[in-house]
Amino acid sequence: MKTKQNINYLELVPYQRSQFETKPDGLVDIIIPRFKSKFLQQMLLPKRKSPYLHANLDIVGSAVWLLIDGKKTVEEITLALEKQLVEKLEKPAERVVLFLTQLHRNNFIEYNGFEKNTFFRNNKNNTNK
Repeated sequence: MKTKQNINYLELVPYQRSQFETKPDGLVDIIIPRFKSKFLQQMLLPKRKSPYLHANLDIVGSAVWLLIDGKKTVEEITLALEKQLVEKLEKPAERVVLFLTQLHRNNFIEYNGFEKNTFFRNNKNNTNK
């Protein structure tokens, strides 16, 4: 039987796994391949269609994405975001954690020294007890 891990999300260090483009307005597009297999790409992708999808991030998402460098913790990213944005966010730590959780579930980011399946399995176990 595995033991529970007590994970403080604010101490995790995220790093980017996906390519991205920064548009002239400063917003970020995460670039996602339509197919991972070259064979499927050649067989199923219509001619003149881009082999990539783009996930468009808003101002806050773009700022968070650009702060992810594989060195800063989630807490440091939250503090930097508060300083960077002119408008004040309500509960910035919660918003950043929620956003990073979504990025992690979609495999756009990972965390240094951390297994994805262990985290989600333990979180499910914690909610059932």
